[in-house]
Amino acid sequence: MASLYKRGDNYYVAFRQSNQTPNRKHVSLRASSYKVAQHKAARLIVRYEKGEYDPWRPTEQPKTQTGLPLAPTLSGWRRVTLWLLSRLCC
Repeated sequence: MASLYKRGDNYYVAFRQSNQTPNRKHVSLRASSYKVAQHKAARLIVRYEKGEYDPWRPTEQPKTQTGLPLAPTLSGWRRVTLWLLSRLCC
């Protein structure tokens, strides 16, 4: 079961399933217009009912064309900084 609601300026869809933990899963539609939110929610609900979308399954982070994560981790920044410092000094 799914429901559409507004929180602040954005609309969300809340999915409910008693056999999942947590029982409710809230998904942002990233829409501030009610009509746009209805359209996005309808498409998402259809995908959910077909089994193509599961809000409880973790989503994969978007990657760049090189296959690396979009934002480097702290250790990645540390490596870049050390490499730059080694090139600039001596």
